[in-house]
Amino acid sequence: MKKFAFALLALSTSAWATPAPFFQDNGSASFTLGTQNNTEFMETIETRYFHFTYPDHKLVRATVTNKTLLYEQGTIGKVALEVRGNARSRFDKVLWRRSEVGNHVEITLDDFVSVVEYGCCATPDTTHLLDIETGKKIEAATSKILTIVAPNTKLKNRYIAAVIDSNAPQKLGDRSYLGTFSYFDNTRIISRVRVYADLPSDWGAMLDEPEVIDLTPEPAQGSRTETRGLNVTLWGSDGIESSTQAFKGFAIESSTSYANQDEVVRIVINGDQFSEQLSSTSPGLTLQFVK
Repeated sequence: MKKFAFALLALSTSAWATPAPFFQDNGSASFTLGTQNNTEFMETIETRYFHFTYPDHKLVRATVTNKTLLYEQGTIGKVALEVRGNARSRFDKVLWRRSEVGNHVEITLDDFVSVVEYGCCATPDTTHLLDIETGKKIEAATSKILTIVAPNTKLKNRYIAAVIDSNAPQKLGDRSYLGTFSYFDNTRIISRVRVYADLPSDWGAMLDEPEVIDLTPEPAQGSRTETRGLNVTLWGSDGIESSTQAFKGFAIESSTSYANQDEVVRIVINGDQFSEQLSSTSPGLTLQFVK
């Protein structure tokens, strides 16, 4: 009985023994309720960690500060990021540091650290997409982000989203700016298209979330474009290493409504870019292709 008790004690001690870490860091969390310029505010600070395992190990350290003025709309947020990789040992090398406006961090895309900035009132949330390797900001998305994959190749994933386009003119002739769609990978913007509408005076409108349309001919065996959630797999491009040959055969569609009019835009992806020749709109819309 004594030997059995000793064995249990040894097992318990082993289970709770302090492990020898490859790497260790400490974050913190805090909450503050106070006043500033006679206005009450609430501030939270929290550090979180995210571990990338593919294609190599990376550690994201994100310190998020959110400050809310009570009885007013909106939250002011900022994110301090540090990304570490491996040199001589696990996470011993700082790859990059960056501060970004935002309210929380998401790691839902393979190639990016996503910093989400909350919208206020009628404005949508903005997702700032930072390349995990360099910290370079690639895009600022205002819609869902579609991931386009050419399977069994070494080609980078492509992404499509509605984005902030600060350089877009608010007028194109007599038509008003509605929004911009972007086609990009984790290092660069490949092409963009701006959408303009024949809006009556004092009218506003927004583009709906983009949806993927398969343009491969039926019943071509194995050439389908498969959409699952936000992931689009181009099975017809299985194993094709040429980007212009792999990324084609599909489109995105979006719609908008104003003044009892329903308008639709179809933007075709061909030759690894938005195709001006193949894309189309209903009569009330105009497209402007840039980059």
